[in-house]
Amino acid sequence: MMIYQDPHREEQIRKAIKAGGGEKPSPDFVRDVMQQVAKEQELKEVYKPLISRTAWGVISVMVACVISLSLFAPEKSWTLDLSFLSFLKTSTSPFLWYCIGIISLLVLVQVPLLKIYHSRSISRI
Repeated sequence: MMIYQDPHREEQIRKAIKAGGGEKPSPDFVRDVMQQVAKEQELKEVYKPLISRTAWGVISVMVACVISLSLFAPEKSWTLDLSFLSFLKTSTSPFLWYCIGIISLLVLVQVPLLKIYHSRSISRI
């Protein structure tokens, strides 16, 4: 691609710039700019993660303990005696389980649909 250069036009532009002179900023220009920068820095929110580093450390230690116990603990120590919970023995009808399943299915379908609807309503604004 060839660029057309006109030396006469460049010379005219240089003369116009020299004749016009540059604008000089006010004496307080630097101070005003720095005040604006300071205001912008004050307005910025500090990012705080929802889960802190120490919480992630505790979670990772717990996961490591569970994995190491499952790998190295003897099998007989895996049993857990829940006989003290004998009063919790209740019977439920199959109809209750069907209702719970249908409600769970409806929630699993409705949540993505509501998310799509919400995203579209926000994008219209």
